[in-house]
Amino acid sequence: MEHAGFYALKRSIVERPMTELRLLPHIGEVTVWHLAKNLGFDVAKPDRHLVRMAHAHGFSDPHTFCAALAQATGERVRVIDLMLWRYAAAGSWKNT
Repeated sequence: MEHAGFYALKRSIVERPMTELRLLPHIGEVTVWHLAKNLGFDVAKPDRHLVRMAHAHGFSDPHTFCAALAQATGERVRVIDLMLWRYAAAGSWKNT
């Protein structure tokens, strides 16, 4: 990750968020989505809860699942992600 200062790093992250954030040390394939979400990007984190929920509802991944719900409700993808994660983490949703 070669950058000429903070503003160059920021610009590269804005232009290619997942690619650039993945280059940071200790950022893995799932953590990169969490970091992007925390930085304000409108993405869903593919954690175990959302992966299970997406598959149970016929979606290939949490990104398309949350995007479909966001489009249907008018909420942002990251808001849908958070609501579903809290629901699942509280044990309110069980995949039977």
